[in-house]
Amino acid sequence: MGRLRRWSAPGKWMRERRELHGLTSRQVDRATRQIAKLNGDDGLHVSRSYLRNIELGHSMPSRQRMRSLAEVYGEDLAEVGRHYLLLLPSSSLGPNHLIKNEKERQLVLAVAREFRSTATRVLTPAEEARVIPAGWREHVDEKHIRYGIVGTEDHRMGEFLAADYLVTIDCDEKTIQEETLPEIHQERPIHMFLTDEGYICCWAYRKRGKLKLVTYQGGGEHEAPSEKASDVDIIGRVICAWCLPRDETRETDGSPDGKPKADAS
Repeated sequence: MGRLRRWSAPGKWMRERRELHGLTSRQVDRATRQIAKLNGDDGLHVSRSYLRNIELGHSMPSRQRMRSLAEVYGEDLAEVGRHYLLLLPSSSLGPNHLIKNEKERQLVLAVAREFRSTATRVLTPAEEARVIPAGWREHVDEKHIRYGIVGTEDHRMGEFLAADYLVTIDCDEKTIQEETLPEIHQERPIHMFLTDEGYICCWAYRKRGKLKLVTYQGGGEHEAPSEKASDVDIIGRVICAWCLPRDETRETDGSPDGKPKADAS
């Protein structure tokens, strides 16, 4: 009897995911190579030989390659991690979204050039129209989806939603957890809110009619002062986010506090 491979069970599961989608190892190689190119990260590429070792249980994929395979197979990153006994953030959380096509890359680059901001804010419809690639709207319900920016100085969510990100907001998803938050951080939805002090992306729950906003700074949770529901506008749930390229140096169209400039017309 051959030696039992350490990663046989998760390797088998990974092979089943590939076969479920009717993909060959060559197709996975090409798809992940494209993801790596679009994101500027060679660590996202899964070669045919590397994939073979994963599926045979010889090795565990790196976290970057797990992310890439999760995208190709349409699986949640947290689910992939569980098979390798790892606690990974959910793919549904913004920070884990990978650029998968050229239109997404164009959008991220355009926002980085035009609207990078020190403060968190929502793009205006006019600003969205300037940066969203042609043909994008036919794939997105513009009545319910908005785009926002997590400011370069906004570190209120730490590793769960870093500063300097472009976020997609589903304005239909405004339901807030009652009484308490899920114990596992990765299972908590992140919403964008407008408060008297400006925009903020964070966790939230309701307690005795009051909205509690919870951030994550310095490795721990911090609850903001109690907010009345009437004092806070729930913009929607953050469903995707892309890290803005660091080498873009053009000034934003917004002022230093993140507010858009007045229309000169």
